[in-house]
Amino acid sequence: THQFFAAIGKSLGTDLTWFENEWFYRAGYPHYYVKQTYDAATHTLILDVRQHNYDGWPFRMPVAIEIYAGGSVVRARPLIDENHQVVTIANVVSEPQMVLFDAGDEILRKLTFPKPVSALAYQVAHARHVGDREWALKQLDRFARAKGADREAAMRAVRGVVLSDPFYGLRGDASTVAAQFGDVGTVNGALHDRDKRVRLAAEGAAGKLKRGDAAIDATLLGMSRDADPMVASGALAALGALKAPGSYVVLESALHRPSFRQTVAAGALQGLAALGNVRAFPLIEARTAYGTQEQERSAAIVAMAELASKVKRPRLALAELLRIVSEDPLISSRVAATKALGMLGDAAAIPTLERVEASDSQQAVQRGAWEAILTIKDAFATREHKNAALAR
Repeated sequence: THQFFAAIGKSLGTDLTWFENEWFYRAGYPHYYVKQTYDAATHTLILDVRQHNYDGWPFRMPVAIEIYAGGSVVRARPLIDENHQVVTIANVVSEPQMVLFDAGDEILRKLTFPKPVSALAYQVAHARHVGDREWALKQLDRFARAKGADREAAMRAVRGVVLSDPFYGLRGDASTVAAQFGDVGTVNGALHDRDKRVRLAAEGAAGKLKRGDAAIDATLLGMSRDADPMVASGALAALGALKAPGSYVVLESALHRPSFRQTVAAGALQGLAALGNVRAFPLIEARTAYGTQEQERSAAIVAMAELASKVKRPRLALAELLRIVSEDPLISSRVAATKALGMLGDAAAIPTLERVEASDSQQAVQRGAWEAILTIKDAFATREHKNAALAR
């Protein structure tokens, strides 16, 4: 590695030892905290930049800054190498419409840069680089829990991304944010996107809505019959999550629809679990049997735990899941069972999971058992904490 950086440094005529030390031998990455102030009298933008890193030491990096104001763009690339420094940028003709710190999302970093909704809305609509728009979208997501005009403005900005951003990935991500706002109409709009990848993301977003409406139910019902198994599967899962009228019959019927790797049946199983109707339990359990197509079986194993948890009857699934995780010959089924036991959250599973972690022949199963144990213990600790708080 050192020879590589020495060769690159020689070709560039600079010493890159600092870069090698910080990005190859040092753990973590910078966390920048930025505040902006505009001085109208001197036409300068002042950025107060702080670094709060895990080890207390600053990273040294030249950072690209772009300021958009009055129809012009001012660019700078100051060296940020202290825990606290002030960057002053001249010739900014008016109050900026958009200030990008690390423009183009070039640096592996975390950025805390408080901005009003109006600035975030402008950035998510006008920033050239998708990374800058994605960052603004994530900040807008926080206003889903707010009230009043800021929430409405943020929701409008997110809607604009869903309906008009040129990048499919950002439109898909924005559909998930729209669901956080409870914006059923925008999620429904994303379900009609020209790009299948956005439609799939929107199906996942639809499943996160607290409630739907007749229009989105109808859209999802139509998509559940799509010739593409992935589209149909996502729609079925969303119909169950939304508890759409008549969805039980649709989901039960879809269990028998053949598709590549039983993708449609897997979506129907997920939808039945989310629906939370205990009469679906025998349908799901039957598909956990050895000999069921592998992907469908894994989906059924997880769905069985989800449904048992949802109806608050974990012992419905516990014994069969313990048998699968301990004895089943299929690695994928044992891995699915570790995930399912973590979801189930029953402490009675811990001794079996500990044996699996110690003795299973497959590292993936061992890791899954370890993660399930942590999940169960964390959930138990959280419940104990809540109970103690209530007792006080």
